[in-house]
Amino acid sequence: MSSKSIEDFLSFLRDAEQQYDMAVQNEKEANDATQDILHAVELDTYNPRKTSGLVKTLRTVRKSRRTAKETIETFSPVLSWLEEKPSYGQDLGTSARRCPKSGAAYREPYLLAQNQHYGGV
Repeated sequence: MSSKSIEDFLSFLRDAEQQYDMAVQNEKEANDATQDILHAVELDTYNPRKTSGLVKTLRTVRKSRRTAKETIETFSPVLSWLEEKPSYGQDLGTSARRCPKSGAAYREPYLLAQNQHYGGV
């Protein structure tokens, strides 16, 4: 496996975590907006025009919430895996630094260690 492949995978893991965190925040904001709209419908005097606008806004907010929930569901297994094996990301990062760049000659890790001892590579 080349270091580029490992770097791409590590980038995916970082992106997954960021997207998950943003989706959690978006879901919370959508839930709060839903409650605000429902309170407005419940407590305000009935006005057909205003209620119609609130219903349209509610629909948009609920779609946003659904998108956030789907993102959370998509990335939950990845984050669960990372939580179970927190050292994997570090281990892969170390492996990526040890792997040759694409097009470079491959050298066994033990040879690299031996050559570093003598100052050569």
